[in-house]
Amino acid sequence: MVALASTAAAGAGRGIETERLSGPLGRYDGLALMFVGVILIVIGDVRFTRNKRLINDVEPQITADVRTERIVTIVVVLLVAAYCVSILVG
Repeated sequence: MVALASTAAAGAGRGIETERLSGPLGRYDGLALMFVGVILIVIGDVRFTRNKRLINDVEPQITADVRTERIVTIVVVLLVAAYCVSILVG
């Protein structure tokens, strides 16, 4: 309990350091995240429409290769991981 109190007291006068979070692209981070979100929504809508059309089709469909979806997912995960690492390390 004493260690917790001394740690809280030591950091009380210091405040949140946000200098690391604002870099050369600091002004446009929110805009970039909104743009990526809109792109993901459009991709999801296209995939939903395609799946709905395939489900409603009378003929049985052969499942397509999901390589493109996997590549997009891997790229998005790597971009988010790189962004998180750049914030933590930077």
